[in-house]
Amino acid sequence: MAFTIDLKEKVVLVTGVSSGIGVAREFARAGADVAGCSRKAANDESIVTYVEAVESEGSRVLYVQADVTKEQDLEQLVKKVIDTFGRLDIL
Repeated sequence: MAFTIDLKEKVVLVTGVSSGIGVAREFARAGADVAGCSRKAANDESIVTYVEAVESEGSRVLYVQADVTKEQDLEQLVKKVIDTFGRLDIL
């Protein structure tokens, strides 16, 4: 039995997007805007793939290089998400 989740007008933050884009893509397919982070630079091939995957689903996308084990990086990450999308609904 298939079901659909509607996340239009929701903002999702996904960590570790450089090691797999499946979760981020599924949130985008559900209509959410997707912010992602990892420790890799924005020009890394895996990050470019993440950005393209989310955009291909018609969602807005944000990437922030951040180490989630560092409090300062986390604070900056959340600030950038809220500055970009106005809020954060799902982590």
